[in-house]
Amino acid sequence: MKQFNFILLILVEFILISMLVIRFDNVIKIIKGIIYLQILIYTSYFDYKVKIIPDKIHILILVVALIQIDLSSSILNLFVFFVPFYVTAIIEYRLLKRCMGGGDIKYMASNGFFLGFKGTEPIIIIIGSLLLSLIINCKSHKKEIALAPYLSIACYLAYLI
Repeated sequence: MKQFNFILLILVEFILISMLVIRFDNVIKIIKGIIYLQILIYTSYFDYKVKIIPDKIHILILVVALIQIDLSSSILNLFVFFVPFYVTAIIEYRLLKRCMGGGDIKYMASNGFFLGFKGTEPIIIIIGSLLLSLIINCKSHKKEIALAPYLSIACYLAYLI
């Protein structure tokens, strides 16, 4: 079973990297995307298994974001992604006495910095992924949901825009 999972992971990575090569002509953007993809996959796996996103992930994303950065766009999008998640966590805590973790909020802030501001499409993709995570996990009544896999997919799609 582990060998099958490994082969499946390699196949999925091959497809996702091929999407980068098809989408971008710039070699630096492709390499930056491949590194970003590896971070997203690692984060998704780690959050799924442990329900924690380590701080080193946020730092790695911020460092990779420095490659060919548009600083003003990146700073703007850091706040565009951070503020709604932070406000949602506060409201969720007040109403339900539980909320998304601080790791998810920092994860989205660092992803926002990485992606830079690209209009409303990435925001719509992120909201869609959150709704999908709620729909999928609502029946199970889990107290803790690993959001990173859903958010990572949305962030990768946003990078391709």
